[in-house]
Amino acid sequence: MDTRPLLTVVLPTYNAAAVLAGCLESLVAKNDGWLEILLMDGGSKDETLSIASSFSNRVPRLRVVSEPDEGIYHAMNKGVDLATGEWLYFLGADDRWTDAGRIAGLLLEAGDSTDIVQINARKGEDERYTRSMSRGRMLAGEEFNHQTIFYRSSFVGSLRFSRDYPLAADQLFNLELVVKQAARVSHVPEILVHYANTGLSAQQKDTRWIADKDAWIGRMFPPDEVARRRKWRPRERWVKRIVRILAGGKASRIAVHWVQDRLYGGGAAAGNHRQTLGR
Repeated sequence: MDTRPLLTVVLPTYNAAAVLAGCLESLVAKNDGWLEILLMDGGSKDETLSIASSFSNRVPRLRVVSEPDEGIYHAMNKGVDLATGEWLYFLGADDRWTDAGRIAGLLLEAGDSTDIVQINARKGEDERYTRSMSRGRMLAGEEFNHQTIFYRSSFVGSLRFSRDYPLAADQLFNLELVVKQAARVSHVPEILVHYANTGLSAQQKDTRWIADKDAWIGRMFPPDEVARRRKWRPRERWVKRIVRILAGGKASRIAVHWVQDRLYGGGAAAGNHRQTLGR
């Protein structure tokens, strides 16, 4: 009998006592053994570890590793090395799921033809329209929050987060998977996570990633697609401004995305397989 968990959540922490209980509470709801939680702690000095241990009777597969690390992506890489779940997910201690049971259902529904399952998120009190990951949208420079992404472990394989980018390594990770490895992405337009956007990456910019991002896009995509990017990037700002004015209100965001897809070849034209995983 296969006792492998459906999902491993890698949860990096450091002095997270003020927010950790709420995060773990949202994860363990409706847990019947399908969930593994790896709490990768950087050596907290507050009550983080005692709060985590208080959940051990509710999550048989809760494992706490507390030791000095070299940043969030080092902690996340160590978690990936220990993970046993069919799927991988990375969450901040100040983030919350809205419906753990629904997430389990989506992952169970995802067939072998799906490498990444994406959900929508809410930042603070505002709904966030999470665009489906595709080659075209990454060519346009779009970035995607790791709180909205579930990765099939076998698809990730030996890939790990680059230590060169202390605040944005997940963006290169996604480029590698979606563009270089041609991930098949299923986008589920349901808000199933609230993220606080209070972490270090929300307060600071990864200047090295900003400097290197265009070069990485140039390496990942074939020359003709890179040429299309060079053509449209200088014009995109003005095209988006005109579309926002014409569409107005909430519709302007959807209209801008539609136009951007046409410019860069996103959506179905990107060649990614996306299935509907609705109720």
